[in-house]
Amino acid sequence: MPALKAPERPCRACGGTIPAQPSGPGRPRDYCSRKCRTDYHHRQEQAAIARERAAEVERRRFEYERRVYGKREADRLARERARNRSERSA
Repeated sequence: MPALKAPERPCRACGGTIPAQPSGPGRPRDYCSRKCRTDYHHRQEQAAIARERAAEVERRRFEYERRVYGKREADRLARERARNRSERSA
């Protein structure tokens, strides 16, 4: 029986168990199935798109506030929002 390369470990997508693999070339598997791999990468892409959209909304909001309130007040409001976000995440 060949030596096992990697012990059982959790799938990155679903948390299910990936069976131990025999030693040989290549790196250990990260996903229990092709579907889990596809789903994981799809979720990563969707998260990246959501972050880009949030950044765009923030940029447009800043531009609007700059036009309406002026640069100094828009800068103050942006700093206040950033501080509130950091307090919520902490």
